[in-house]
Amino acid sequence: MPLARGADVPGADVVLTSLPLATPGVDRLAVVDDVYRDIEEWQPITVRTSEWTMLFAAW
Repeated sequence: MPLARGADVPGADVVLTSLPLATPGVDRLAVVDDVYRDIEEWQPITVRTSEWTMLFAAW
């Protein structure tokens, strides 16, 4: 989490944050609790280095 917040972390070059990859309309996930829910939209993925941040939110 420190790298995701912008802090320098020795040995950590990249941080990737996302929900598990899932196909909308096909897959179901239980990420908040034990209840499986249909995925209706692509979920955002964030990739961060010490120099840049990429937020990828759609295919």
